[in-house]
Amino acid sequence: MTDISATLIDVLRASVTGLTYPVLISNVLNVTDVNFTTACYPNSTCRCEDQYGWSCEQCLSYGSCDNITDDSCGCIKSIPPYGPFCQPITNLTACPTPSPTPAPTTKQSTASSTTPTNPSKNTLNLQFTMAITFDSNFNDENNAMFKDIDQTIKVIYKRNMRGFISAKLNRLKSGSVIADFTVITTIADNVEIAKAKEDIVSTIGEKYQIRFTCLNNTIFGSGQVNEIVVADCKLDEVGQKTAICQENGHFSVRENNCVLKEIENLFFLSQVLVGTGLPVFLERLRNSTFNLLGRIVASPATISTIVNILKNVANVSRSTPINKPLMKNFLETAGVLTSHGAKASWDDLNTNLNKNISSAFLGTVETISNFLTDDFFDIETSRIILNKTTVNNSINNFFNLNSSVLIDIPASEASFNSITIITFDSLDNVLPVRNSLNNSVNTINGKVVNGTIKNVTFSFDVLNETLANPQCVFWNFNLFDGLGGWDDKGCELPSKKNGTVTCHCNHLTSYSILMSPSIPAVLRV
Repeated sequence: MTDISATLIDVLRASVTGLTYPVLISNVLNVTDVNFTTACYPNSTCRCEDQYGWSCEQCLSYGSCDNITDDSCGCIKSIPPYGPFCQPITNLTACPTPSPTPAPTTKQSTASSTTPTNPSKNTLNLQFTMAITFDSNFNDENNAMFKDIDQTIKVIYKRNMRGFISAKLNRLKSGSVIADFTVITTIADNVEIAKAKEDIVSTIGEKYQIRFTCLNNTIFGSGQVNEIVVADCKLDEVGQKTAICQENGHFSVRENNCVLKEIENLFFLSQVLVGTGLPVFLERLRNSTFNLLGRIVASPATISTIVNILKNVANVSRSTPINKPLMKNFLETAGVLTSHGAKASWDDLNTNLNKNISSAFLGTVETISNFLTDDFFDIETSRIILNKTTVNNSINNFFNLNSSVLIDIPASEASFNSITIITFDSLDNVLPVRNSLNNSVNTINGKVVNGTIKNVTFSFDVLNETLANPQCVFWNFNLFDGLGGWDDKGCELPSKKNGTVTCHCNHLTSYSILMSPSIPAVLRV
Protein backbone atom coordinates (compact mmCIF):
# COMPACT_ATOMS: atom_id res chain seq x y z
CA MET A 1 0.00 0.00 0.00
CA THR A 2 1.33 3.42 -0.89
CA ASP A 3 0.67 7.03 0.08
CA ILE A 4 -2.02 6.51 2.73
CA SER A 5 -2.53 7.94 6.21
CA ALA A 6 -1.66 6.15 9.41
CA THR A 7 -5.33 6.06 10.42
CA LEU A 8 -6.38 4.37 7.20
CA ILE A 9 -3.56 1.88 7.60
CA ASP A 10 -4.94 0.91 11.01
CA VAL A 11 -8.42 0.48 9.50
CA LEU A 12 -7.11 -1.69 6.67
CA ARG A 13 -5.01 -3.76 9.05
CA ALA A 14 -8.04 -4.43 11.24
CA SER A 15 -10.23 -5.21 8.22
CA VAL A 16 -7.77 -7.73 6.79
CA THR A 17 -7.39 -9.40 10.19
CA GLY A 18 -11.16 -9.70 10.59
CA LEU A 19 -11.86 -11.40 7.26
CA THR A 20 -12.82 -15.06 6.96
CA TYR A 21 -10.86 -16.89 4.27
CA PRO A 22 -11.03 -17.98 1.53
CA VAL A 23 -12.63 -14.95 -0.17
CA LEU A 24 -14.01 -15.51 -3.68
CA ILE A 25 -13.28 -12.44 -5.82
CA SER A 26 -14.26 -13.87 -9.22
CA ASN A 27 -14.53 -17.21 -10.99
CA VAL A 28 -10.75 -17.19 -11.56
CA LEU A 29 -9.55 -15.44 -8.37
CA ASN A 30 -9.89 -16.92 -4.90
CA VAL A 31 -8.08 -15.17 -2.00
CA THR A 32 -6.88 -17.72 0.54
CA ASP A 33 -4.89 -15.37 2.78
CA VAL A 34 -3.68 -11.76 2.99
CA ASN A 35 -0.37 -10.67 4.50
CA PHE A 36 -0.17 -7.01 5.46
CA THR A 37 3.55 -6.36 4.96
CA THR A 38 4.28 -2.78 3.88
CA ALA A 39 2.91 0.73 4.33
CA CYS A 40 4.22 3.77 2.45
CA TYR A 41 3.38 7.28 3.61
CA PRO A 42 2.97 10.69 1.90
CA ASN A 43 6.49 11.64 3.03
CA SER A 44 7.80 8.76 0.82
CA THR A 45 8.95 6.60 3.74
CA CYS A 46 7.98 2.94 3.65
CA ARG A 47 7.76 0.88 6.85
CA CYS A 48 7.48 -2.86 7.34
CA GLU A 49 5.04 -4.69 9.57
CA ASP A 50 6.21 -6.87 12.43
CA GLN A 51 8.25 -9.90 11.31
CA TYR A 52 8.92 -8.28 7.92
CA GLY A 53 11.88 -6.22 6.75
CA TRP A 54 13.60 -4.59 3.79
CA SER A 55 16.52 -6.41 2.23
CA CYS A 56 19.98 -5.05 2.96
CA GLU A 57 20.28 -4.05 -0.73
CA GLN A 58 17.13 -1.92 -0.54
CA CYS A 59 18.17 -0.38 2.78
CA LEU A 60 21.42 0.73 1.18
CA SER A 61 19.87 1.73 -2.18
CA TYR A 62 17.01 3.88 -0.86
CA GLY A 63 18.47 4.91 2.49
CA SER A 64 17.36 3.55 5.86
CA CYS A 65 15.26 5.64 8.24
CA ASP A 66 16.20 3.30 11.07
CA ASN A 67 19.26 1.21 11.86
CA ILE A 68 20.34 -1.69 9.64
CA THR A 69 20.43 -4.66 12.01
CA ASP A 70 20.42 -8.38 11.36
CA ASP A 71 20.89 -7.80 7.62
CA SER A 72 17.73 -5.69 7.21
CA CYS A 73 15.98 -2.48 8.18
CA GLY A 74 12.35 -1.71 8.93
CA CYS A 75 12.03 1.61 7.12
CA ILE A 76 13.41 3.12 3.91
CA LYS A 77 13.28 6.71 2.61
CA SER A 78 11.70 6.05 -0.79
CA ILE A 79 8.99 4.01 -2.48
CA PRO A 80 10.54 1.25 -4.68
CA PRO A 81 9.06 1.79 -8.16
CA TYR A 82 8.85 -1.91 -9.03
CA GLY A 83 8.99 -3.72 -5.68
CA PRO A 84 9.59 -6.14 -4.15
CA PHE A 85 8.14 -4.87 -0.89
CA CYS A 86 8.93 -5.98 2.65
CA GLN A 87 9.86 -9.66 2.92
CA PRO A 88 9.68 -12.12 5.83
CA ILE A 89 12.80 -11.55 7.90
CA THR A 90 13.54 -15.28 7.71
CA ASN A 91 13.93 -14.95 3.91
CA LEU A 92 16.41 -12.08 3.95
CA THR A 93 20.03 -12.81 3.01
CA ALA A 94 23.12 -11.43 4.67
CA CYS A 95 24.45 -8.00 3.83
CA PRO A 96 27.61 -7.93 1.71
CA THR A 97 30.70 -7.02 3.69
CA PRO A 98 30.92 -3.22 3.55
CA SER A 99 34.07 -1.40 2.54
CA PRO A 100 35.49 0.40 5.60
CA THR A 101 35.55 4.19 5.53
CA PRO A 102 39.09 5.49 6.23
CA ALA A 103 39.19 7.28 9.55
CA PRO A 104 40.61 10.84 9.60
CA THR A 105 44.14 11.19 10.92
CA THR A 106 44.18 12.54 14.48
CA LYS A 107 46.73 12.80 17.25
CA GLN A 108 44.79 10.26 19.26
CA SER A 109 42.90 7.21 18.13
CA THR A 110 40.80 4.62 19.86
CA ALA A 111 41.61 0.99 19.12
CA SER A 112 38.72 -0.90 17.57
CA SER A 113 37.52 -4.09 19.14
CA THR A 114 36.99 -5.65 15.69
CA THR A 115 39.32 -6.05 12.72
CA PRO A 116 38.07 -4.02 9.71
CA THR A 117 37.61 -5.89 6.44
CA ASN A 118 39.77 -4.66 3.60
CA PRO A 119 37.83 -3.35 0.58
CA SER A 120 37.96 -5.44 -2.56
CA LYS A 121 40.51 -4.29 -5.11
CA ASN A 122 39.99 -3.92 -8.84
CA THR A 123 43.08 -4.18 -11.03
CA LEU A 124 42.72 -2.33 -14.34
CA ASN A 125 45.23 -3.20 -17.06
CA LEU A 126 45.20 -0.21 -19.39
CA GLN A 127 47.25 1.26 -22.23
CA PHE A 128 47.50 4.12 -24.68
CA THR A 129 49.47 4.55 -27.90
CA MET A 130 51.90 7.35 -28.75
CA ALA A 131 52.75 8.18 -32.38
CA ILE A 132 56.52 8.33 -31.81
CA THR A 133 59.42 6.06 -32.74
CA PHE A 134 60.19 3.36 -30.19
CA ASP A 135 63.54 3.29 -28.41
CA SER A 136 64.45 0.47 -26.03
CA ASN A 137 65.97 3.05 -23.67
CA PHE A 138 62.46 4.29 -22.94
CA ASN A 139 62.02 1.35 -20.55
CA ASP A 140 64.81 2.49 -18.27
CA GLU A 141 62.92 3.57 -15.16
CA ASN A 142 65.33 6.49 -14.83
CA ASN A 143 64.54 7.61 -18.36
CA ALA A 144 62.95 11.10 -18.33
CA MET A 145 60.00 10.07 -20.50
CA PHE A 146 59.32 6.91 -18.48
CA LYS A 147 59.36 8.89 -15.23
CA ASP A 148 57.19 11.65 -16.71
CA ILE A 149 54.50 9.28 -17.98
CA ASP A 150 54.56 7.19 -14.80
CA GLN A 151 54.08 10.26 -12.63
CA THR A 152 51.37 11.68 -14.89
CA ILE A 153 49.39 8.44 -14.73
CA LYS A 154 49.58 8.44 -10.93
CA VAL A 155 48.41 12.05 -10.63
CA ILE A 156 45.61 11.84 -13.19
CA TYR A 157 44.03 8.59 -12.06
CA LYS A 158 44.21 9.66 -8.42
CA ARG A 159 42.50 12.91 -9.42
CA ASN A 160 39.72 11.24 -11.38
CA MET A 161 38.93 7.98 -9.59
CA ARG A 162 37.25 7.42 -6.28
CA GLY A 163 38.75 4.49 -4.43
CA PHE A 164 42.16 5.06 -6.08
CA ILE A 165 44.91 2.99 -4.47
CA SER A 166 47.83 3.06 -6.88
CA ALA A 167 48.91 3.38 -10.51
CA LYS A 168 52.09 2.25 -12.21
CA LEU A 169 53.59 2.37 -15.69
CA ASN A 170 54.67 -1.22 -16.37
CA ARG A 171 56.48 -0.85 -19.69
CA LEU A 172 56.67 0.93 -23.00
CA LYS A 173 56.57 -1.30 -26.06
CA SER A 174 56.82 -0.85 -29.79
CA GLY A 175 53.96 -0.24 -32.14
CA SER A 176 54.44 2.93 -32.33
CA VAL A 177 55.02 3.28 -28.58
CA ILE A 178 52.42 1.65 -26.37
CA ALA A 179 52.31 2.47 -22.67
CA ASP A 180 51.09 -0.48 -20.58
CA PHE A 181 50.06 0.54 -17.08
CA THR A 182 48.07 -0.76 -14.13
CA VAL A 183 45.60 1.07 -11.92
CA ILE A 184 44.39 -0.46 -8.65
CA THR A 185 41.18 0.93 -7.19
CA THR A 186 38.29 -0.10 -4.97
CA ILE A 187 35.77 1.46 -7.39
CA ALA A 188 36.00 0.64 -11.12
CA ASP A 189 33.70 3.27 -12.62
CA ASN A 190 33.59 3.36 -16.43
CA VAL A 191 32.76 7.08 -16.51
CA GLU A 192 35.72 7.89 -14.28
CA ILE A 193 38.02 5.71 -16.39
CA ALA A 194 36.92 7.59 -19.52
CA LYS A 195 37.49 10.96 -17.85
CA ALA A 196 40.98 9.93 -16.74
CA LYS A 197 41.79 8.79 -20.28
CA GLU A 198 40.72 12.14 -21.70
CA ASP A 199 42.74 13.86 -18.98
CA ILE A 200 45.83 11.92 -20.07
CA VAL A 201 45.41 13.12 -23.65
CA SER A 202 44.83 16.74 -22.67
CA THR A 203 47.81 16.72 -20.28
CA ILE A 204 50.56 14.94 -22.25
CA GLY A 205 48.84 14.20 -25.56
CA GLU A 206 50.55 16.93 -27.55
CA LYS A 207 53.92 16.24 -25.92
CA TYR A 208 53.91 12.51 -26.74
CA GLN A 209 51.58 12.46 -29.77
CA ILE A 210 48.63 10.71 -28.10
CA ARG A 211 45.59 11.08 -30.33
CA PHE A 212 42.05 9.71 -30.37
CA THR A 213 40.74 8.15 -33.59
CA CYS A 214 37.18 7.68 -32.36
CA LEU A 215 35.94 10.96 -30.96
CA ASN A 216 33.15 11.94 -28.59
CA ASN A 217 30.84 8.96 -29.08
CA THR A 218 27.74 9.53 -26.96
CA ILE A 219 28.08 6.08 -25.38
CA PHE A 220 31.76 5.11 -25.54
CA GLY A 221 33.41 8.51 -25.49
CA SER A 222 36.76 8.65 -27.30
CA GLY A 223 39.30 5.96 -28.11
CA GLN A 224 42.37 4.97 -30.07
CA VAL A 225 42.47 2.40 -32.88
CA ASN A 226 41.83 -1.16 -31.58
CA GLU A 227 41.13 0.15 -28.09
CA ILE A 228 38.39 -1.78 -26.31
CA VAL A 229 36.09 0.52 -24.36
CA VAL A 230 33.53 -0.49 -21.73
CA ALA A 231 30.51 1.74 -21.10
CA ASP A 232 27.68 1.63 -18.61
CA CYS A 233 24.11 0.97 -19.70
CA LYS A 234 21.29 3.48 -19.41
CA LEU A 235 20.01 4.43 -15.96
CA ASP A 236 17.02 2.08 -16.24
CA GLU A 237 19.22 -0.82 -17.34
CA VAL A 238 21.78 -3.10 -15.73
CA GLY A 239 24.94 -4.47 -17.36
CA GLN A 240 27.64 -3.05 -19.65
CA LYS A 241 28.45 -2.49 -23.30
CA THR A 242 31.82 -3.21 -24.90
CA ALA A 243 33.06 -1.74 -28.18
CA ILE A 244 36.29 -1.47 -30.15
CA CYS A 245 37.54 1.67 -31.88
CA GLN A 246 38.06 1.10 -35.62
CA GLU A 247 40.37 2.86 -38.05
CA ASN A 248 37.40 4.57 -39.69
CA GLY A 249 36.80 6.51 -36.50
CA HIS A 250 33.72 4.60 -35.41
CA PHE A 251 33.15 2.22 -32.52
CA SER A 252 31.99 -1.31 -33.31
CA VAL A 253 29.93 -2.88 -30.52
CA ARG A 254 31.35 -6.26 -29.54
CA GLU A 255 29.03 -7.08 -26.64
CA ASN A 256 25.87 -5.56 -25.21
CA ASN A 257 24.54 -7.27 -22.11
CA CYS A 258 22.30 -4.39 -21.01
CA VAL A 259 18.98 -5.61 -19.56
CA LEU A 260 16.05 -3.39 -18.64
CA LYS A 261 15.81 -3.13 -14.85
CA GLU A 262 12.10 -3.93 -14.89
CA ILE A 263 12.81 -7.19 -16.74
CA GLU A 264 15.74 -7.95 -14.44
CA ASN A 265 13.46 -7.42 -11.43
CA LEU A 266 10.88 -9.74 -12.94
CA PHE A 267 13.56 -12.37 -13.50
CA PHE A 268 14.54 -12.28 -9.82
CA LEU A 269 10.87 -12.54 -8.84
CA SER A 270 10.40 -15.50 -11.20
CA GLN A 271 13.12 -17.40 -9.38
CA VAL A 272 10.99 -17.56 -6.23
CA LEU A 273 7.62 -17.72 -8.02
CA VAL A 274 4.95 -20.09 -6.74
CA GLY A 275 1.62 -21.07 -8.27
CA THR A 276 -0.50 -18.65 -6.24
CA GLY A 277 1.56 -15.76 -7.55
CA LEU A 278 1.14 -16.62 -11.24
CA PRO A 279 -1.91 -14.42 -12.01
CA VAL A 280 -0.35 -11.17 -10.77
CA PHE A 281 3.11 -12.04 -12.05
CA LEU A 282 2.04 -13.00 -15.59
CA GLU A 283 -0.15 -9.91 -15.91
CA ARG A 284 2.75 -7.68 -14.86
CA LEU A 285 5.10 -9.52 -17.22
CA ARG A 286 2.68 -9.14 -20.11
CA ASN A 287 2.10 -5.42 -19.39
CA SER A 288 5.82 -4.73 -19.03
CA THR A 289 6.68 -6.45 -22.32
CA PHE A 290 3.97 -4.50 -24.14
CA ASN A 291 4.93 -1.17 -22.55
CA LEU A 292 8.64 -1.69 -23.27
CA LEU A 293 8.19 -3.56 -26.56
CA GLY A 294 10.42 -1.34 -28.72
CA ARG A 295 13.36 -1.54 -26.33
CA ILE A 296 12.90 -5.24 -25.60
CA VAL A 297 12.97 -6.41 -29.22
CA ALA A 298 16.12 -4.35 -29.85
CA SER A 299 17.99 -5.93 -26.92
CA PRO A 300 19.30 -9.52 -27.24
CA ALA A 301 20.22 -9.58 -23.54
CA THR A 302 16.71 -8.52 -22.49
CA ILE A 303 15.14 -11.11 -24.81
CA SER A 304 17.38 -13.78 -23.30
CA THR A 305 16.31 -12.71 -19.80
CA ILE A 306 12.62 -12.92 -20.72
CA VAL A 307 13.19 -16.44 -22.08
CA ASN A 308 14.66 -17.37 -18.69
CA ILE A 309 11.62 -15.83 -17.00
CA LEU A 310 9.30 -17.92 -19.19
CA LYS A 311 11.34 -21.03 -18.35
CA ASN A 312 10.79 -20.36 -14.64
CA VAL A 313 7.06 -19.84 -15.25
CA ALA A 314 6.89 -23.09 -17.23
CA ASN A 315 8.59 -24.92 -14.37
CA VAL A 316 5.97 -23.57 -11.94
CA SER A 317 3.24 -24.87 -14.28
CA ARG A 318 4.35 -28.44 -13.56
CA SER A 319 2.63 -28.17 -10.18
CA THR A 320 0.01 -25.52 -11.03
CA PRO A 321 -2.43 -26.14 -13.92
CA ILE A 322 -2.52 -23.21 -16.34
CA ASN A 323 -5.96 -21.84 -17.19
CA LYS A 324 -6.97 -19.72 -20.19
CA PRO A 325 -6.25 -16.24 -18.67
CA LEU A 326 -2.80 -17.34 -17.48
CA MET A 327 -1.96 -18.93 -20.82
CA LYS A 328 -3.12 -15.87 -22.74
CA ASN A 329 -0.76 -13.60 -20.77
CA PHE A 330 2.02 -16.12 -21.33
CA LEU A 331 1.42 -16.29 -25.10
CA GLU A 332 1.10 -12.52 -25.46
CA THR A 333 4.47 -12.12 -23.75
CA ALA A 334 5.98 -14.84 -25.94
CA GLY A 335 4.46 -13.19 -29.00
CA VAL A 336 6.44 -9.99 -28.38
CA LEU A 337 9.62 -12.04 -28.68
CA THR A 338 8.55 -13.47 -32.05
CA SER A 339 7.67 -10.09 -33.59
CA HIS A 340 9.43 -8.91 -36.74
CA GLY A 341 11.22 -6.18 -34.80
CA ALA A 342 13.04 -8.84 -32.77
CA LYS A 343 14.56 -10.64 -35.76
CA ALA A 344 17.91 -8.79 -35.65
CA SER A 345 18.26 -9.56 -31.94
CA TRP A 346 17.50 -13.25 -32.52
CA ASP A 347 20.03 -13.31 -35.37
CA ASP A 348 22.58 -12.00 -32.89
CA LEU A 349 21.62 -14.59 -30.26
CA ASN A 350 21.67 -17.44 -32.77
CA THR A 351 25.23 -16.63 -33.89
CA ASN A 352 26.41 -17.56 -30.40
CA LEU A 353 26.80 -21.31 -30.67
CA ASN A 354 27.35 -21.61 -26.92
CA LYS A 355 23.73 -20.65 -26.24
CA ASN A 356 20.46 -22.31 -27.19
CA ILE A 357 18.11 -19.42 -26.38
CA SER A 358 15.85 -20.04 -29.39
CA SER A 359 15.48 -23.73 -28.51
CA ALA A 360 14.92 -22.82 -24.86
CA PHE A 361 12.17 -20.39 -25.88
CA LEU A 362 10.40 -23.10 -27.84
CA GLY A 363 10.89 -25.58 -25.00
CA THR A 364 9.09 -23.28 -22.54
CA VAL A 365 6.03 -23.18 -24.80
CA GLU A 366 6.08 -26.97 -25.12
CA THR A 367 6.41 -27.43 -21.36
CA ILE A 368 3.63 -25.10 -20.29
CA SER A 369 1.25 -26.43 -22.97
CA ASN A 370 1.52 -29.86 -21.35
CA PHE A 371 0.08 -28.54 -18.07
CA LEU A 372 -3.10 -26.76 -19.13
CA THR A 373 -6.36 -27.17 -17.21
CA ASP A 374 -8.74 -29.91 -18.36
CA ASP A 375 -11.24 -27.57 -20.04
CA PHE A 376 -11.13 -26.85 -23.78
CA PHE A 377 -10.42 -23.36 -25.05
CA ASP A 378 -9.00 -21.31 -27.90
CA ILE A 379 -6.63 -18.38 -27.53
CA GLU A 380 -5.88 -16.05 -30.41
CA THR A 381 -3.23 -13.37 -30.02
CA SER A 382 -1.75 -11.23 -32.78
CA ARG A 383 1.17 -13.65 -33.28
CA ILE A 384 0.30 -16.99 -31.64
CA ILE A 385 -2.87 -19.12 -31.74
CA LEU A 386 -3.62 -21.96 -29.31
CA ASN A 387 -6.33 -24.58 -29.84
CA LYS A 388 -7.08 -27.07 -27.06
CA THR A 389 -9.85 -29.28 -28.32
CA THR A 390 -11.34 -32.76 -28.39
CA VAL A 391 -10.61 -35.47 -30.92
CA ASN A 392 -12.89 -38.23 -32.16
CA ASN A 393 -11.58 -41.79 -32.44
CA SER A 394 -14.37 -42.85 -34.82
CA ILE A 395 -13.80 -40.40 -37.68
CA ASN A 396 -10.84 -38.50 -39.11
CA ASN A 397 -10.25 -35.16 -37.38
CA PHE A 398 -9.61 -32.02 -39.41
CA PHE A 399 -8.46 -28.78 -37.85
CA ASN A 400 -8.24 -25.63 -39.93
CA LEU A 401 -5.87 -23.23 -38.19
CA ASN A 402 -6.45 -19.59 -39.23
CA SER A 403 -7.04 -20.67 -42.86
CA SER A 404 -3.34 -21.30 -43.50
CA VAL A 405 -2.68 -24.67 -41.84
CA LEU A 406 -4.88 -27.77 -42.07
CA ILE A 407 -4.26 -30.73 -39.74
CA ASP A 408 -5.61 -34.23 -40.40
CA ILE A 409 -5.48 -36.80 -37.57
CA PRO A 410 -6.70 -40.30 -38.59
CA ALA A 411 -9.32 -41.89 -36.36
CA SER A 412 -6.98 -44.84 -35.82
CA GLU A 413 -4.49 -42.51 -34.12
CA ALA A 414 -6.99 -40.56 -32.00
CA SER A 415 -6.48 -42.73 -28.92
CA PHE A 416 -6.57 -39.67 -26.65
CA ASN A 417 -9.37 -37.30 -25.63
CA SER A 418 -7.81 -33.95 -26.49
CA ILE A 419 -4.92 -32.26 -28.24
CA THR A 420 -3.28 -28.88 -27.92
CA ILE A 421 -2.04 -27.21 -31.08
CA ILE A 422 -0.07 -23.96 -31.12
CA THR A 423 0.45 -22.07 -34.36
CA PHE A 424 3.17 -19.43 -34.60
CA ASP A 425 2.75 -16.68 -37.16
CA SER A 426 6.39 -15.55 -37.18
CA LEU A 427 8.58 -18.09 -35.39
CA ASP A 428 10.94 -17.83 -38.36
CA ASN A 429 12.16 -14.65 -36.64
CA VAL A 430 13.29 -16.79 -33.70
CA LEU A 431 14.49 -20.16 -34.99
CA PRO A 432 17.64 -20.20 -37.12
CA VAL A 433 17.51 -22.06 -40.42
CA ARG A 434 20.11 -24.58 -39.28
CA ASN A 435 20.78 -28.18 -40.32
CA SER A 436 23.72 -30.58 -39.93
CA LEU A 437 25.73 -28.53 -42.45
CA ASN A 438 24.90 -25.33 -40.52
CA ASN A 439 23.88 -23.86 -43.87
CA SER A 440 21.53 -20.86 -43.83
CA VAL A 441 20.64 -20.32 -47.51
CA ASN A 442 17.15 -21.78 -47.00
CA THR A 443 14.03 -20.08 -45.64
CA ILE A 444 11.21 -21.08 -43.35
CA ASN A 445 8.30 -20.77 -45.75
CA GLY A 446 5.19 -21.62 -43.74
CA LYS A 447 3.58 -21.27 -40.34
CA VAL A 448 5.22 -23.23 -37.53
CA VAL A 449 2.91 -25.63 -35.68
CA ASN A 450 3.51 -27.15 -32.26
CA GLY A 451 1.83 -30.35 -31.06
CA THR A 452 2.79 -33.85 -29.89
CA ILE A 453 0.84 -36.02 -32.31
CA LYS A 454 1.58 -39.38 -33.91
CA ASN A 455 0.92 -40.12 -37.58
CA VAL A 456 -0.39 -36.69 -38.53
CA THR A 457 -0.73 -34.77 -41.79
CA PHE A 458 -0.22 -31.01 -42.09
CA SER A 459 -1.11 -28.88 -45.10
CA PHE A 460 0.64 -25.50 -45.22
CA ASP A 461 -0.01 -22.43 -47.32
CA VAL A 462 3.45 -21.33 -48.49
CA LEU A 463 4.41 -17.78 -47.62
CA ASN A 464 6.65 -17.17 -50.62
CA GLU A 465 5.67 -19.02 -53.81
CA THR A 466 8.96 -18.09 -55.54
CA LEU A 467 10.84 -20.59 -53.35
CA ALA A 468 11.28 -24.19 -54.45
CA ASN A 469 12.45 -27.59 -53.16
CA PRO A 470 10.20 -27.80 -50.09
CA GLN A 471 11.09 -30.25 -47.32
CA CYS A 472 8.95 -31.30 -44.38
CA VAL A 473 10.92 -30.83 -41.18
CA PHE A 474 10.56 -30.64 -37.43
CA TRP A 475 12.68 -28.90 -34.81
CA ASN A 476 14.97 -31.44 -33.19
CA PHE A 477 16.10 -30.15 -29.79
CA ASN A 478 18.94 -32.71 -29.63
CA LEU A 479 20.87 -31.66 -32.74
CA PHE A 480 24.24 -29.92 -32.33
CA ASP A 481 24.71 -31.12 -28.74
CA GLY A 482 21.44 -29.58 -27.58
CA LEU A 483 21.65 -26.41 -29.63
CA GLY A 484 18.76 -27.60 -31.81
CA GLY A 485 18.14 -27.65 -35.56
CA TRP A 486 15.79 -28.72 -38.33
CA ASP A 487 15.46 -32.46 -39.01
CA ASP A 488 13.40 -34.43 -41.55
CA LYS A 489 13.54 -37.89 -39.98
CA GLY A 490 10.12 -39.55 -39.99
CA CYS A 491 8.61 -36.86 -42.23
CA GLU A 492 7.70 -37.04 -45.90
CA LEU A 493 6.27 -34.76 -48.59
CA PRO A 494 3.13 -36.34 -50.17
CA SER A 495 2.21 -33.36 -52.35
CA LYS A 496 2.85 -29.78 -53.40
CA LYS A 497 0.23 -28.02 -55.49
CA ASN A 498 -1.65 -24.73 -55.80
CA GLY A 499 0.53 -22.96 -53.24
CA THR A 500 -0.02 -25.65 -50.60
CA VAL A 501 2.51 -28.16 -49.28
CA THR A 502 1.33 -31.29 -47.49
CA CYS A 503 3.57 -32.99 -44.92
CA HIS A 504 3.12 -36.30 -43.14
CA CYS A 505 5.04 -37.24 -39.97
CA ASN A 506 4.94 -40.31 -37.76
CA HIS A 507 6.49 -38.84 -34.61
CA LEU A 508 5.42 -39.31 -31.05
CA THR A 509 8.15 -37.87 -28.85
CA SER A 510 8.54 -35.57 -25.89
CA TYR A 511 9.48 -32.79 -28.28
CA SER A 512 7.19 -30.53 -30.26
CA ILE A 513 6.69 -31.31 -33.94
CA LEU A 514 7.75 -28.08 -35.63
CA MET A 515 7.22 -28.11 -39.34
CA SER A 516 8.07 -25.93 -42.25
CA PRO A 517 7.95 -26.84 -45.96
CA SER A 518 10.84 -24.64 -46.93
CA ILE A 519 14.26 -26.28 -46.49
CA PRO A 520 15.74 -27.41 -49.84
CA ALA A 521 16.42 -31.13 -50.24
CA VAL A 522 20.13 -30.48 -50.79
CA LEU A 523 20.30 -29.29 -47.17
CA ARG A 524 18.59 -32.27 -45.59
CA VAL A 525 19.94 -33.41 -42.25
